Amino acid sequence: MPYRHYVNFAALISSLVLYLWLRQILRVRFRLILAGVILLLGFSPFVYFYLQTTQAAATTCYWVGDTNPALWNDATHWSSSSGGAGSTCDGGVVPGSDDTVIFDGLNLNSVNVDVAVSIAALTNAGGYSGALNTQNYSFAVAGDFQWGAGAFSAGSSAMTISGSYSNSGTFTAGTSTVTFNATTVGKTLSGTMTGGSAFYKIAFNGVGGAWAVTNSMTVTAPNALDTLVIGNGTVTLGDGLVSGSFEVDGKTTIANTAGQTGTLQTSAVPQGQTITFDINNNATLPSCANCIITVGATSGAGQGNLKIRKNTVLRLNPNATSSDTGIETESTGYLEIQGSQDDT
Repeated sequence: MPYRHYVNFAALISSLVLYLWLRQILRVRFRLILAGVILLLGFSPFVYFYLQTTQAAATTCYWVGDTNPALWNDATHWSSSSGGAGSTCDGGVVPGSDDTVIFDGLNLNSVNVDVAVSIAALTNAGGYSGALNTQNYSFAVAGDFQWGAGAFSAGSSAMTISGSYSNSGTFTAGTSTVTFNATTVGKTLSGTMTGGSAFYKIAFNGVGGAWAVTNSMTVTAPNALDTLVIGNGTVTLGDGLVSGSFEVDGKTTIANTAGQTGTLQTSAVPQGQTITFDINNNATLPSCANCIITVGATSGAGQGNLKIRKNTVLRLNPNATSSDTGIETESTGYLEIQGSQDDT
């Protein structure tokens, strides 16, 4: 949340009475006055300064970068209105943690992030076809992340999203990790999350949080120990209505730390629809020693749950010559499968 600080220095001459009188007047105008008194060799110059701190109000900030690309951390590139004058976002600052950022069709210049970002929400409803490059800086969104067109390049950034996620443009994950940390139910991940918009690493960790992944999703970090991590909360694959495909190319962990309570489940789709959940790539079968699902922790409190609902095909795809794959249920783990188990 942005703050503005004003510091003024003045010297009061000779008289403590005059100083106290001025302080009484200034108290009406300023929230905080800090005063210091220096007494030296019989002189009584009074040096004081006052510090006024005002908190900028939550607002909406529009991207109006004047070059292509332009830098994020420049107040002249942000406006209080679509296509408006720069330096008017939130009183003339760059977007802060209480501000909603909007990219729209009235400014298509690309943006290079040059500072750690913390904002309230990000909206590109589809009119903006430019590109945003995080340049590996952290990128935190306290609400919803909507990317409707253009290119979003995450590099190696640590991204945090506390609301829902929607992508209709191109999300280039690079080697980033996207963490969803909502503590309320009803959050969704939707849109394009495969191919060129697949995630690299993804984590869910919010006590009381619940996310539905309503479209197909791929998480590509190969043979990694943290490709898909569920700490606290419930993640449902599928919307419960139509078929969907989900693929994880490394290790999946569910509440692997004592005290965590996490669930990964597939939605129960109607007969004739299928949820396909692949561990490792089914087409190429690369070597992947870590392509396993670990459910629960080895000891302690909490519980990890893996629930495979009806009309789901869970495919454990080993490389026949160099690696295996499977499900490991630990001390605090729970596995539930509705239907039959086939070994082919």
